Amino acid sequence: MNIKELLKASRFKMIALDDDPTGIQTVHGCLLLTDWSEENVQRAFQDEADFFYVLTNTRAMTAAQAAEVMRSAMQAILRANQDFNYRLIFVSRSDSTLRGHFPLETNVMHECLEACGIDRLPLTVFAPAFIEVGRLSIDGVHYLKDGDKLIPVNETEFARDNVFAYHHANLQDYIAEKLDGKAFAY
Repeated sequence: MNIKELLKASRFKMIALDDDPTGIQTVHGCLLLTDWSEENVQRAFQDEADFFYVLTNTRAMTAAQAAEVMRSAMQAILRANQDFNYRLIFVSRSDSTLRGHFPLETNVMHECLEACGIDRLPLTVFAPAFIEVGRLSIDGVHYLKDGDKLIPVNETEFARDNVFAYHHANLQDYIAEKLDGKAFAY
């Protein structure tokens, strides 16, 4: 049995909440929702694809706006799934240069799952990459490829973003920076 058959038999549906429209350009074979109305979410659950994307566009928002949009999208998805009873896998797709509302968005996702009483693994997998355009993580360090040169992302203009600035390309240090020193496992 291949992965696709296993997902179908197990009644899994994967939902990627995407914070910016540029990342979706490499995805095919699924629905992309630009709003999470009941009708649209139900259509996505009825679709034969094992996954669908929801464009939240939260990277263009303040943290408070992003939290509210994520909460709204998650609640709509969870409400619609009551009619379908899929086992859900959520993905927070964000920027391959480490900009975005992390860990805010994943925290809101976890809060919504807990509020609905959904059993879940307390797990966030942080795996930044956009291989097609040379954004790679190697040995725990995230790089931007420029020709034959690998540049640690903290040495690029992306790390100096006015809203999402950061200081580390080492992913453990990046996560620690974003968590303000709170504990995490790696």
